[in-house]
Amino acid sequence: MTKARQLADLGNAYDDGALSNRNLIINGSMAISQRNGTSATSVSSGANTYGLDRFFARIQGSSGAATQQQVSDSPDVFSNSVKFTVTSADTNLSSGDYNRLHQEIEGNTISRLGWGTSSAKPVTLSFWVKGSVTGIYSIGIYNGDVGRSIVQEYTITSSNVWEYKTISIIGETSGVWANDNSAELRVSFSLGAGSSFSTSSVGVWQNAFNFSSSNNVNIMATAGATFQITGVQLEVGDTATPFEHRSYGDELAKCQRYYQTTNYYYEGDFGSSGNGVPHQSIVPTNMRASATLAFTGGGNGGACTGLHSAQMLSFSGYSAFKTVLNFSGVGYGYFVKDVTLDAEL
Repeated sequence: MTKARQLADLGNAYDDGALSNRNLIINGSMAISQRNGTSATSVSSGANTYGLDRFFARIQGSSGAATQQQVSDSPDVFSNSVKFTVTSADTNLSSGDYNRLHQEIEGNTISRLGWGTSSAKPVTLSFWVKGSVTGIYSIGIYNGDVGRSIVQEYTITSSNVWEYKTISIIGETSGVWANDNSAELRVSFSLGAGSSFSTSSVGVWQNAFNFSSSNNVNIMATAGATFQITGVQLEVGDTATPFEHRSYGDELAKCQRYYQTTNYYYEGDFGSSGNGVPHQSIVPTNMRASATLAFTGGGNGGACTGLHSAQMLSFSGYSAFKTVLNFSGVGYGYFVKDVTLDAEL
């Protein structure tokens, strides 16, 4: 991309109302992987499987198997990508089957789009992609109640070569797009889907739950097939601008709104009755919503318990909601470690 083109694209971004905080996607550079680091994660059929933060893979209805993994193979100025690998093939793709990589975006984040109104703005999705199977692929965008969706196609032209793609999507003037902390905009990278979730009508909004083109490659049909993406950016406007690189700390904090894992460790006397609250901790980033808490705990003579809550805390006249962890136990010498909090959409 030439400097003149970059300046023109940034001018278009300015006209659309943003130079910073353009990217609606979190962890589009695939830098954050709190759960597994660079280890491969098995993708289970019928379950949302997170490898990297904010991106999950799902195989639905297939007897095949796959993994997803953060890898250092990447193009341009990126350090990482997410890699989907078929470990066991399934050539049969029934109507209700699908394979995809996916991210869900809060309603709070997309309010700037004005979707569901006459002032709806267009958006542009850009990304780098590398696949071992060439052919037509697609992306799908749909709303929280899955009542409105749009599908757009793109083509991987060369096997195992990084290619840059941009896809423009017209603003949606109808449907429900709530301004809250629920999943209100969903972005799917289809790796093949049956007729229940695919369409031949691309580039138009439909009253349907579709996220794949009927022309999409079924990557699960090929054992050892791979699909990688990075540099994923979704922004307001009809032009793709240069990728918005955020610092590692800023990206991590955005991810921690949905999932946190810490090296937290507490060891001490919880008392013999277990009625007190011997230890509290404020987690680094306040969560999106009430989270699922998991941890390892134990000690002498009983069970260690934990809970979390959003509490109003005051410090010298300053008040804020924070996510707080409380731990207690029965007996003496208890420990708490390996704490995780999950508030994914």
